[in-house]
Amino acid sequence: MGPSLTPAMPVSARGSRPPLIDALLEGDEIARETAAARLAIRGNAAVRGLIAALDAATPDGQVRILGLLERIGAPSALTPASRLLPHANPDVAVAAVHAVAVHVVSPQDRIATQAVDALTALALDTTRDEHVRAAALDALGPLEETVTAPLRARLASDPSPVVREKARGVVEPREEATGPTDWAQLIEQAAAAVLPGDPDTLRRHLSREAGRTPLTTLHRLIVTLREREATESDAERCTGWRLCRATAHQALASRGSRLAVYDLRETIEQLDRRVPVGFLAALTEIGDASCIDTLATAWTASDDRWFRQQLESAFRTIVTRERITKRHAAAKRMSSHWPDASRVLWGRKRGEGQGARAKDKG
Repeated sequence: MGPSLTPAMPVSARGSRPPLIDALLEGDEIARETAAARLAIRGNAAVRGLIAALDAATPDGQVRILGLLERIGAPSALTPASRLLPHANPDVAVAAVHAVAVHVVSPQDRIATQAVDALTALALDTTRDEHVRAAALDALGPLEETVTAPLRARLASDPSPVVREKARGVVEPREEATGPTDWAQLIEQAAAAVLPGDPDTLRRHLSREAGRTPLTTLHRLIVTLREREATESDAERCTGWRLCRATAHQALASRGSRLAVYDLRETIEQLDRRVPVGFLAALTEIGDASCIDTLATAWTASDDRWFRQQLESAFRTIVTRERITKRHAAAKRMSSHWPDASRVLWGRKRGEGQGARAKDKG
C-alpha cells in the first residue's frame, strides 16, 4: 500500500498542528517531501504554522522546518530562527544559520542588521561548535568584503583551526569567489543558459531569491533547465537540474503565475512516478481546466499507487478551485478518452474534495 500524505497520528498531534506540518514532521520520506513542496508554495501563508511547530519539534523536525523557513525567507521567521542558533545539536544550529542567512541581504535595514549581528556574534563565540561558527562566517559571504574583512582578520588567529582556515579562505572558499557575487545575477545568468557547475548551488540560491526574481526570468530558466536535462549524460546531475526546474515552477506557482503550466503538463505526462513532487505541488496550486487531460493521461498510464493518489489529490483541488463540472468540455473529453480515470477521479463527491482542500490549509 502506498504512503499517505498525512500518516496515522495521535489525536493530540492532529489537533495541535495543520495536516501538512504533521506530514512534514511525522511522515515517511515521500510524505515529507510532498508536504515540504506544498508548504514552500504557500510561502508566507505557511510561516505562522511552521514557527508554531518549531520549538516542540524533534531536532530532525527542526532541521526540516528551518529548511523551509530558509526557502520562504519571510522576515517574521528571523527571530524564531535566531533563537535556535545556540542549539546544542550542530545540525539544528547550522540549519538555523542558513535560515538566518537569507536575511543578511534583506532590503529592510533592521532585518539585515539583526541577521548580520546574530551571525557575527555566533562566529566570534569560541564556546560554540567550530563547524557551526564556520557556517556562520560563511553565511556572511554575500556582504561586501569591506564589511567582513575586520571579522575575518580577527578570526584568522582563532583557536579553532576550522574557523581560522575559513577566515583565511583556505578551506571551502565561498562560491562567490568563483562565480557571480550576487544571487540574483547568478539566476539571471542561468536563465541566459550560463549555468553554474553545480545544480544544488542554483537550486539553493533560487529558493532564496524566488520571491524577487522576475516571472519572465523564471520562465526562461525553466526552458534553459529543460534543455540542459535533455543533454545531460550524468543521471545524478540530470536529476539535480530537474529539481532546479521543479523549484522554479514552485516559485512561479507561489505567485499565482501560469506562465509555464505547459511545461508542468508535459513533464508530469512524461516522467510518471519519477517526477519530483515540486511539479505536482505546483500543478495542484495553479492548474486549470487545461490540466485535466494531463491528469487523466498520467493516471491511466501509471500503476504506481502513490503517484495515482497525488494525481487524484491534484484533480480534486483543481476541479474545486476552478469550479469545473462534468458538463465542462474537458470533463466530457476525459469521460470519452480515459473512462477508467474519469470514473475514479469523478467518483468522489465534490464536497469531499472541498473538505480536503480546507483541511490541507497549512
